[in-house]
Amino acid sequence: FVIVLSGMDVPTAVELVDRIRASWTLVAPQPITFSAGIAAASSRGGTAALLAADQAMYLAKSNGRNRTELAAVQGDLG
Repeated sequence: FVIVLSGMDVPTAVELVDRIRASWTLVAPQPITFSAGIAAASSRGGTAALLAADQAMYLAKSNGRNRTELAAVQGDLG
């Protein structure tokens, strides 16, 4: 699923997603975990941001699951 956080800076978005992930682990009888990818839409446009967030989510899964990864901003990679 996708959550769009309009008007929120990236550090605040990461903090919010991490708080949601932490609260879901407290759900009874079975804790819920998830991996999340975050990308800033203003720097890349809507479709590109969704693709970048999707790639970051798969990176989170490959880095141990139940974590949040931030997509690299275009230009960060050289």
